[in-house]
Amino acid sequence: MRKPAPVTGVGRVPARPGALLALAAAVSLALVGPPRPVEGAPVACVGLTDPNAVVVDTITPSRPPLYVQVNDATLGGCIRRITNAAAAGGGPFVPQYSQLQAWNADQTKIFLETGHILNTSDYSVFDVAPSMSSPRWSPVDPNVMLTTDGNMFKKYDIRNRQFTTLHTFTEYSRLDKDSGYEELPENGRYTMLEGYRVTDGGSELFIYDIVNDRKSPVLDGNPGGGCGSADWVAMSPHGDYAIVNWGGGGDGRYCGTEAYDLNMNYVGKVATGHGHGDLAVDRDGTQWYVCYTHDNYVGLTGPLIAKYRIPSGYDDWKAGDPTGAVSILLLDWYVSGHISCQAPNAGFCVASTGGRTENGIQPFEEEIFKVYLDGTEANPHVERLAHHFSDENYVGQACSFSSYWAQPHATISRDGRKIAFGSSWGPTCNLDTFLIEDSGGVSADLTPPGPPSQLRVR
Repeated sequence: MRKPAPVTGVGRVPARPGALLALAAAVSLALVGPPRPVEGAPVACVGLTDPNAVVVDTITPSRPPLYVQVNDATLGGCIRRITNAAAAGGGPFVPQYSQLQAWNADQTKIFLETGHILNTSDYSVFDVAPSMSSPRWSPVDPNVMLTTDGNMFKKYDIRNRQFTTLHTFTEYSRLDKDSGYEELPENGRYTMLEGYRVTDGGSELFIYDIVNDRKSPVLDGNPGGGCGSADWVAMSPHGDYAIVNWGGGGDGRYCGTEAYDLNMNYVGKVATGHGHGDLAVDRDGTQWYVCYTHDNYVGLTGPLIAKYRIPSGYDDWKAGDPTGAVSILLLDWYVSGHISCQAPNAGFCVASTGGRTENGIQPFEEEIFKVYLDGTEANPHVERLAHHFSDENYVGQACSFSSYWAQPHATISRDGRKIAFGSSWGPTCNLDTFLIEDSGGVSADLTPPGPPSQLRVR
């Protein structure tokens, strides 16, 4: 699903050439307080592994003290608050999005929706980045961010605060900042973009080879067939396929989620829906599309989290190979949210969910949890880490920014050891970033994988 435009009015500063300019001390103090040593982790940070337990936590606890690590009272994960939104005016000091990596390539910096770049050593403010339409970290250079700007693709160096234009696509009036607003592959070589032609306003999808400054053949961004234009486009984690998630679902061409080769030739149907999901690399190197299946149109009854093998998981499953598409967790219909799989080879993704009260509290509502890729619907493999305590309804009614930013949008670090999420922590307009941290002790990865079970056909 597409994301709303980034917030640009909270703490952003215009681009300035030259040497890095120090931020005013007041800005740093307002956001995070004076830098101080980060306390060590408690011994036990392992969450609940029972997928059936109904965990009720109806009383929102006091907001955790700044920097101090605490345990979730009912699920067991370790939480640390790293921003002080109340002192900075309450704005959404939260991660950008689940599919986007918040940490830079060497995990020394973390980027927030407001443009703040924090040092991960003590969570002090390193800088406030200029406003960018679609910022994301380079996966190979810890000092570089990449973004679109009109019809240009640029890089931004956080050390000298300078932009460099990598390519101007003169054939397009602009590049769509939403559809191509996804992570780059692990090698950082390619990005997937959508441009709008100067001649007639029509859209085209293509791969841009950043290393060789080369554009691939194009694919019509609105080819017809009943499913509309592309919702999002991305490169697969290994950089060997282009993935297009169309605006509607089904098993016909230009519907659901499809894979294309590096010359934009159709390869296969990955999945039939277009719900929230992310692209993952399993421990054995297999690439998967992992998603909520609430809006899948063919092949599933839902509501599930399922994995689909890239590039042709649905096609393989339909042809009789049950390993092509596997349901890994059954959910209640009212449980939905976001998926983050940006820790290659970790063997799990992270889900952050909402929920509704029409049918009572169900497992996984208002939670952040790991869902392991070796599980099945019959034998799920999960680690339930924490409640996020974010009050989206209150934020939508009482705060000056969209309730969208009160969704936790949990996103995992590159090494899989930390998870960042945003929360109002109760009925407030103070949206902070919290971390769920792994102490390095015994992992919950103890459940043996079950045999793959076929997805339930309608």
